[in-house]
Parts: sequence; structure tokens; C-alpha cells
Amino acid sequence: MILLARILKFLFRFPFFEKRYFGIYQRVIRPWGWFKKTMVTIPYDKTLQIQLHLRDWIQQQIYFFNYYDERGIRCIKRELKKGATFLDIGGNIGVYTLIAAKEVGNTGRVIAFEPVSDVRERLQENCDINELVNVTIAPVALFHENTTLTLHLSSKENFGMSSMHKHDEETGREERVKAVRLDDFVKEQQIEKVDFIKMDIEGAELYALLGMKKVLTQYRPAVLIEVCPDVLEHAEYNEDAIFTFFKELGYQPFRIDQEGNTLPYSLAANDGYTNYLFKLN
Repeated sequence: MILLARILKFLFRFPFFEKRYFGIYQRVIRPWGWFKKTMVTIPYDKTLQIQLHLRDWIQQQIYFFNYYDERGIRCIKRELKKGATFLDIGGNIGVYTLIAAKEVGNTGRVIAFEPVSDVRERLQENCDINELVNVTIAPVALFHENTTLTLHLSSKENFGMSSMHKHDEETGREERVKAVRLDDFVKEQQIEKVDFIKMDIEGAELYALLGMKKVLTQYRPAVLIEVCPDVLEHAEYNEDAIFTFFKELGYQPFRIDQEGNTLPYSLAANDGYTNYLFKLN
């Protein structure tokens, strides 16, 4: 199967095939069970390495197209400075964690929050193969209270979609995980600053935000967050609640273009991209 993967990677270099990737994935790759056992380690962002299971939707895109969410990655690389503290809330296998660790350097710090044990193991493996000394992996979910949550675990075809809500990719398996308020976590861990937060936690974003008001007002970090109506269909709030939350704290929303540049929300066209950057005036 690795030969087939290499052939497809070559074909997807051409626009004709690249724009048909999703259809090919839906009609052929997933139904026929291609890449169920295919695992590779490839260069990532030139100087890093990343281990991928090609059965997974996100990891497959990294293999074929070099990145998943290239806009978000470009945005992070533009915004982060050496010595910064970056929080990756929903660390998955390290898609953003690895790049952030490189950008902030050894004088900076990355804390990746990943409560799902299977996913966290993969995240740890990717940190280990890159010998990252500036990354801490926190085995907790973030929430508006300190409690225990039940997560509905996702399938191996979409490894990172485990959620506190019922969802289309769930397997019927569940995992009980510890959940904490970020405000409490930062205080307990004596974290002195937070410069940038990336958050993608499958419909639990607002609950996590409610538990980090002190962090947002005290440290004033930029926040890159997924605001996806399709994901929020399973939540008890809609995208307007997230925009209202940030507005009340004085944050302004920005859209992100193909190059990772930020554009004022009111002036930029909505092209379907669901990650937004929120920053204070």
C-alpha cells in the first residue's frame, strides 16, 4: 500500500487530481479500506519528522499535501516569536504542537492538552522522535469546571474527533477523562505567561473558554479557534455564542487568508474556512 500512497501523492501534485481528493477519499479510499495498516514517518515542515497512520483523514492529508490546515499553520508561524508560550488545546498527534515547538525555540514553551489516551500516545511519539524538550503534554480536557467527562471516542478514520457530544464518527467506545479549568491549571503549574492559544476540541470550545477568562484578561493571548457550524450542531450553543464571548472581553475576530495573513472579519469574504483568530485591540 505504501507504493499506492506514493503514486497518489505524486498525482495530487497536479490541480486536476488535487481538487478531486475529497471525492476520491469518500468514494474509493475509505470504502475500499485502503491504508488501514499503512504507517509512515516523513519530513514535516522541512526540519521535523512526523509519524502518520494513513488510514486517518487528517494524517492522510499531511502525507499527500504536506500540511493539514495550512492556513492555520502559516498563521501560527507568522504570529509566534522565540520565547513565546503556546497552548495547543486539542493536541491530536502534534499537527500544530511540533511546529509551534520549533517556532518558539528552546527559550519558549508549548503545552499540549490531549485527554484521549490513544491519541496522546501518538502525540508523545511524535514529540519523542523530534527530541522536543520544550513540550509538555497535559493528559486533561479543558472545561468550565473541574470535573470528569465522558468522551465518545472516534474511529481510526478520523482519529481526532472524539467529543463529549455524540457524533458521526463515534465507535461506541467511551473514555472517562479528567477536565480542568485553564485558569486553575495555569495557577497550579505556575505558568507565567500565555502568548498564543490554538483550540480545536470538537464542539466543547465555549465551555473551555468559560474556564479561561482570567488567562485571557491577564495574559491577553491571541486565540486561533475552530468555529464550525457542522461541528456545533451537536453542541448546546452556536457560533454566535463564541463571537459574543470574545466581544465581551474586548477581542476582535479576524479571518485568515491562504498565506496565513489576518484580515478584519468585517472586511474579508467568508470562503468557508472555519478557523478564526481572535486578538485584543
